[in-house]
Amino acid sequence: MENEREQWRQYRLTGDIAIRDELIKPYMVAANTIARQYSHRDDARQDALLGLLMAAETYDPDKRYSFRAWALSQMRGEAHRSKIEVFSD
Repeated sequence: MENEREQWRQYRLTGDIAIRDELIKPYMVAANTIARQYSHRDDARQDALLGLLMAAETYDPDKRYSFRAWALSQMRGEAHRSKIEVFSD
């Protein structure tokens, strides 16, 4: 866990996309799982992945919460927000 936080700190310092991509790769399965919860929408996977990218850009490794918790929250939020937009049109 601490090693992952250190990698996030390194990403924050350098902005190296390769570091970010390696850090978020394990969470792509979770994005697919969340997308299946919104399976009535063709772009649910895209929404969940957008949430994952947003989580990567806004995560603060110096906070008490893990990236996993932050990413899951962001992925669910983005998928839910998009669902609400579809039904409000």
